[in-house]
Amino acid sequence: MRSETPLTQRQKIETTSRPHGLISRVALVWRAAQNRGVDRSRRRARRERRAGAVAWIAAGLLAAAGAAFAAADTVVVENWDKQPQNQRGIPDGWQKQS
Repeated sequence: MRSETPLTQRQKIETTSRPHGLISRVALVWRAAQNRGVDRSRRRARRERRAGAVAWIAAGLLAAAGAAFAAADTVVVENWDKQPQNQRGIPDGWQKQS
């Protein structure tokens, strides 16, 4: 007595629902080719959306960096005009800390 491996649910459906012989092979090849085309177009669309999102993010970062550099030119941290040149030690108006 020979024991056969049980068929999976998918194999059962495929064996009962498709025609046999050359017609089934042609139909399977045709279906696979159509599915590949759909997958390619979906992948292409996803890739284009991702590229657009990356471009918008990059543009936003460049705009933010440009605004930060433009604002940095006008910020005065300290005014050293009143201090004499070549002075050593603590600047005028400052106190020594211990």
